[in-house]
Amino acid sequence: MASGSRSLATLKPSHGISDISAATSRIADLRLKICGSGTFQEFNDVAATLSRVCYMDFVVNQGRSVYLSTAESIRIDGISLSLHNILSRIPGLDALYRMTFGTDALAASMCLQPLHQSSDCFHIQMQDRAAFNDRQSLKRIVDRFRDRFPVLKGWRLTQAQYTWGDTTVWFENLPVGNLDEFSEGYAICANGIFQHTPTDNAQRFRLKEGLDSAAGFVSGGTYLISPIEGVQLSEFSLQYLALFLLSSLVRYRPQIWAHAIARSTFAEKPADDKMLSLIEKFLETNRNSIPELTVHVLNPSEDFYSRYDEV
Repeated sequence: MASGSRSLATLKPSHGISDISAATSRIADLRLKICGSGTFQEFNDVAATLSRVCYMDFVVNQGRSVYLSTAESIRIDGISLSLHNILSRIPGLDALYRMTFGTDALAASMCLQPLHQSSDCFHIQMQDRAAFNDRQSLKRIVDRFRDRFPVLKGWRLTQAQYTWGDTTVWFENLPVGNLDEFSEGYAICANGIFQHTPTDNAQRFRLKEGLDSAAGFVSGGTYLISPIEGVQLSEFSLQYLALFLLSSLVRYRPQIWAHAIARSTFAEKPADDKMLSLIEKFLETNRNSIPELTVHVLNPSEDFYSRYDEV
């Protein structure tokens, strides 16, 4: 309403989302469907324009931002998501999500940096807890990244290093094509270090052409999020969807919520408290990020990155 200078009366009198959970759903399996037109769609279309990544241009010692919009509402109509699916994509929950479910989250922190003193050379830095000691073990780590974040399939692997219990991987904005990044002719790999030895003159692509939208609006876009049915959804729209399901849970299925917080177990009804800490962490994240978003959007002078030039 504020972005469009509209009155409250102009909001559509519907959610634009439906709770389609089974009557006996466990909390992780609560499910919604995005459909029609309502307040969610209006919110999403505003939030979609805010996704960006920011970096320092060392050629001119100036900050720059790249806006990479997420999907408009018309492109996500009919999509169905569970609470499990949604929370797996919320930035900042990845470590707790992995401890809760034993699998990698579908959001991961990344660092975008220019290389050297060039205005067109960039690398994306990612970290993984697994160690590598040869090309095949490194390939497994890289494949996991690319399976979760397909955008990385277009970025060339150039370096990796295992230190302090983490593997750090660097991808550059160079096309992969038919290149075998794990061949002996492409890179050396020894003693926990992988380093490419470039031999071609491939042309670098621009960030807008080779990078999906990134999450972490307030901090300048520091997370990659896995797409949903081929489209990217705003981090704030994901938070909206999670809040909708949780509010529906406590309002219309209080017996499921009461069973979860009581941590009770019966022969025919096992405990359903697995996600409680993850939900609590999500609500804390939401309480912090949404007020910051509101302040920065309505008062750009409070947004450090609003001074950045778009490229």
